[in-house]
Amino acid sequence: MAWPTVELGQVISLNIDTVEVDPTTTYDMAGVYSFGRGLFTRGPLSGAETTYKRFHRLSTGMIVLSQLKAWEGAVGVVDGKHDGMYLSTQFPTFTCDASQVLEQYVGWYLRHQAVWGRLRRLARGMGARRDTVSPESFLSVPIPLPPLDHQSLIATKLDRVVGLVKAARETKRLARSDVQALVWALIHGDPKLPYDQVPFGELVSLRPRDVEVVPDEEYQFAGVYSFGKGVFKSVKKLGSEFSYTELTRLNVNDFTYPKLMAWEGALGVVPPECAGCVVSPEFPVFEINTDLVEPEVLDAYFRSVKSWRRLGGPSRGTNVRRRRLNPKTLCELMVPLPPKALQARIKEIMHKCVPFGQDDEGDLDAVLPAMLHEVFGDADAMTSSQPVTESHTTTTAHVAVG
Repeated sequence: MAWPTVELGQVISLNIDTVEVDPTTTYDMAGVYSFGRGLFTRGPLSGAETTYKRFHRLSTGMIVLSQLKAWEGAVGVVDGKHDGMYLSTQFPTFTCDASQVLEQYVGWYLRHQAVWGRLRRLARGMGARRDTVSPESFLSVPIPLPPLDHQSLIATKLDRVVGLVKAARETKRLARSDVQALVWALIHGDPKLPYDQVPFGELVSLRPRDVEVVPDEEYQFAGVYSFGKGVFKSVKKLGSEFSYTELTRLNVNDFTYPKLMAWEGALGVVPPECAGCVVSPEFPVFEINTDLVEPEVLDAYFRSVKSWRRLGGPSRGTNVRRRRLNPKTLCELMVPLPPKALQARIKEIMHKCVPFGQDDEGDLDAVLPAMLHEVFGDADAMTSSQPVTESHTTTTAHVAVG
């Protein structure tokens, strides 16, 4: 039997708890993340520090709409953690008619990306970043309306999917930590008989900049994540869009870092997918002498927080956020050099443990959107969504996560 489709306005209604701002009172403020990530805590705000005359007070179970960012998923349900907090008047609130719809079900529906697409088309304003969604437009969005027991089943199963994804992430985190600890120990050897240490500069050579910028050419830039997360493809830009006159083109297994962020773990070896990308002069690029050291060994070494801490001292700058690491200083850093046979073993471990790295995080990121699409389908064709049985939902969750 097909579920009927109704407008949100038939099952939820505008319900705003308006509070006059008192300059002598402090208010615990909340916010709403984009992309269906729910509410967050902003912190206390004195009434004397705002120009708002009124705030909206939140209660558990309310639905919150960010009029400015609803079109990119800034909608959510108030949980107990944010009960009694406040939002500005740009955030209208709604309550569910409990005889027709469960707030948990509505909350999951509003995390569906197809719904954000509909909200984008309903937004009005002066330019994409100023488009707003009015309460009236929000209430016109269609929602499939199964019986309450089916709504409960859907919400429960989607909660379980989130739990499985969180558990998978934690398992990956622990596995990654174990691998890092193992490789760190192998790189350093027996504490009583540690391997020789050599200056980093003996293992690498600084490459000169080799790309002359042409204004009408497009350049694929690379970046380096902080906290040991490696090198990644960044933005594409025309030469006319930046002021650098020279760049450096990356090769597989080069080593690079941003001078400004090295002290917080933004160092890494260039992976195959970033070969041919360019970096600005703010990114020194080194060629690794593979006769002496395997790139995977240096990559593993600089992914550890223990290595970053050694960079905090040599970095120079006017304050903690402006510290810069000079290539000459990095080249003077002493690093352990295990025997080549052991380096080969470390390389093997690093390649076998790709599933514990960053490469497959996208698989977990895709689980929930896929489940929401399967449950709710296309938001523009909600006229005949099919009920979700317990066995069907459980099987899908197992395959997607397992």
